[in-house]
Amino acid sequence: MNIFNKNSFAKSFNKYSELLKNTSNKGFTLPEVLITLVIIGVIAIITIPPIQHQQNRKMVETRLKKVYSDLTNVYIRAQADYGMMSGWSFEEYENQSSSNVGKSFLKTYILPYINYQKCETMSLADWGYKKGIIYPNKTLWQDPSKKCTGFITQNGTFIMLAYTMVNGIVQVINFNIDVDGPHKGPNMVGKDIFAMHQFVDDNANLQMGVADFDYWYAQETQYQVRKTTRDVAIKMCKDGNVNAFNCGLVIQNDGWQITKNYPWL
Repeated sequence: MNIFNKNSFAKSFNKYSELLKNTSNKGFTLPEVLITLVIIGVIAIITIPPIQHQQNRKMVETRLKKVYSDLTNVYIRAQADYGMMSGWSFEEYENQSSSNVGKSFLKTYILPYINYQKCETMSLADWGYKKGIIYPNKTLWQDPSKKCTGFITQNGTFIMLAYTMVNGIVQVINFNIDVDGPHKGPNMVGKDIFAMHQFVDDNANLQMGVADFDYWYAQETQYQVRKTTRDVAIKMCKDGNVNAFNCGLVIQNDGWQITKNYPWL
């Protein structure tokens, strides 16, 4: 039995063509146009925020991984030129003789090996952090008046340099990373600002999060890497205070991906 009837198809097609012709001649009424615009608006409200949210997550994942890779390569290349890190000069830190503490270190050991736009020492407000930098619990981490030495990479990531001294000797170089730069919000630890650190030790590698000095001292001041479990890292990240600096460790442990249970994105 032939279920495709040519005559019935032709009649249906002609009827549909006539309907289109009438609609074309008639046009849309104002209520129809308004209803259509409302529907489009509702669809946009529903679909655009999730898309933007996903794009932001992807940006954080990509840039955080890139910064980690770039700084790791920086240390490899700088050590090839200047020898092991324990022999590098930290005199500008230890003498505290300059207001541009860290700039000489950057220009000697970091900047020759990375593409950047700008390197300066100035207040966070001058960098673009008019309201400072906050923790996820909304308390202030850094006041806008705080001076900061840092540099902006070619893709707009801002890297702030800090250090930790023990008994007058620099033991850790800290990098605070703003993946989308100072002029974009929310300027919040764990959301667009993350931490990396490098012990001044010949056996050390660049690590995500903040330095674990309790563990370092327990090993009789010999640097060793302790693998922080994901459960510990996510618990610290969720604290919403200074421990949120370890949120980058969660992203790294998850293969540089932000999973569904990540608290701040």
